[in-house]
Amino acid sequence: MYYLIQENLYSEKHHETLIHNLERMGLEYELVKLIPFVNEIDFKTDRKDVFVFGAIKMAHIANTFGFVPGSMHNKNHDLEVYGPIYGQHMLNHGSHIMKFDSPLPEDKQWDMFFGRSCEDDKAIPGQVFMRHSWNEYIEQKLDGRKMFEDETQEAVDERMRLLRSKNVMISPLKEIVREVRCWIVGGKVITMSEYKIGRRVVYKNVDHEDWLREIVQHFVDIYQPAEAFVMDVCEVFDENFNNNGEVYIVEINCINCAGFYDGNTQLMLNALEEHFNK
Repeated sequence: MYYLIQENLYSEKHHETLIHNLERMGLEYELVKLIPFVNEIDFKTDRKDVFVFGAIKMAHIANTFGFVPGSMHNKNHDLEVYGPIYGQHMLNHGSHIMKFDSPLPEDKQWDMFFGRSCEDDKAIPGQVFMRHSWNEYIEQKLDGRKMFEDETQEAVDERMRLLRSKNVMISPLKEIVREVRCWIVGGKVITMSEYKIGRRVVYKNVDHEDWLREIVQHFVDIYQPAEAFVMDVCEVFDENFNNNGEVYIVEINCINCAGFYDGNTQLMLNALEEHFNK
């Protein structure tokens, strides 16, 4: 396949590793720019066997060019779609879902809670809120006076309308021991990277943890939202769990848009080539 990679998106280390592996494997690629406000990608290739790596907007735009496979992003990358299927395997199973601009429910008296948009669109990236900080955050996001460069008032109004129509999820906090990102291609767990221990960011490859791979593969066997995707899982402290912490699914992400952390990009590229070049 041919790879389109958005410029200035990944950290220098991850960008260099991806490019190094593409070149070492003899795979053609092109660094591209995402043109703001006009929803276009500036690229040169006329090939259609293209896979993209970039921001969520690039993943959406890529699907308008007839690339195969292009982008894996689809309507299944939504908590309201995959959440009920994974059920109790979800970290935030039974969470409260509401509209973006709705007031916090009175019966959920959580001083601190986790919140995020249901869709994989980063409208509200997953993070911890307090009640007052949530209200302030929503007010800032819905402040129609904030305009981006070259953005018309009509565009601002449309952005506000779309925000208000989005669903968000909130749930009480749980004691998370660590979080791990897992890359899945063709129904198989390909590589895994730790990215957080407690609240500390730590990037570490954990492909050697067969016990964790087995659990994640079980989750993957239940449901796959796309032919290739990323699943973030976590260990939650449980004093009754003998070995490691209980493992839950945090969220599903689009593989085209997910950060690489310390995942093995060579294994990922090999899997993509093998799966999509059948």
